[in-house]
Amino acid sequence: MTKRQYAEACPLLAESYRIQHTGGTLQNLAVCYEELGKWASSYARFQDLRALSASGPTPRPERVALADEHIARLTPLLSRVVVVIPTTRPRGVVVKLDDLVYEEASWSAGILVDPGPHVLLVEAPGRLPFRTTVHIGREGTTERVSVAPLANAPATPTPSPAPASTAHAPTSHGLRTLGFVAGGVGLASLAAGGVFGVLTITKNDAGRDKCSSDTNPSASRSDFDPVTGRCFTGSTAWKDANDEKDTARTFANVANVLVPVGIVGLGIGAILVWQSKTTSSAPTTARVVPSLGGASLEGTF
Repeated sequence: MTKRQYAEACPLLAESYRIQHTGGTLQNLAVCYEELGKWASSYARFQDLRALSASGPTPRPERVALADEHIARLTPLLSRVVVVIPTTRPRGVVVKLDDLVYEEASWSAGILVDPGPHVLLVEAPGRLPFRTTVHIGREGTTERVSVAPLANAPATPTPSPAPASTAHAPTSHGLRTLGFVAGGVGLASLAAGGVFGVLTITKNDAGRDKCSSDTNPSASRSDFDPVTGRCFTGSTAWKDANDEKDTARTFANVANVLVPVGIVGLGIGAILVWQSKTTSSAPTTARVVPSLGGASLEGTF
């Protein structure tokens, strides 16, 4: 504002006042609009400043006097847009000027506007909208806009219901393919379960060897009972043995999941292959989904 760059200053002041409603910012914003030639915007802000300064928590009579002075100076400069709508108007008429909605009392009294172009929109349910641009070229003018009767909007055709989709049941070839997929998943799960079963046995044996002086010669002799040859509880050898056994238990849990999954997969695969030989269009749906340690087949058979 010191550099008289009001076009840049006013938006910043407006944002500042939106964040925090203070009298000083409001006064600066009103002055900025006045210097920019936005008489209606300045007039409205000075009205707000007067109300805030007169009835706020801390009355400011000097600001009230300042606002009255500017309001008196701006009043002759104000321009208005009067909206004339036929008395036989439809229900629910909405009048918007620059996207702001104005009630019926403002239509005939006149909507205060700044100089420049303004878009007037009148709309109602089931009617075509009325739209025009009002140009305010100088201060102190009143522009009357007569709104023509709103024509009925064309009836929107009712969309035809979408035809019901016809899902084709899988053919015997499709069932056979699903059967082979399910069987393959089952066979892979069984094979993986067998691998983890072997690893369980191997790790369990390794844990037993860790706790024997005969099969763990590299361990400290102080870890073992000289009579039985078994490791003492809490010794390093005992801890190594327990680590191996913990790993064996983990492998055993995985094997316990994979083996049943494999058996179920093979069973479903066999059923699907058998159905493919007995029917050509059985209403069957199926999908392979991931499960703990492998995959499973879900659906309706």
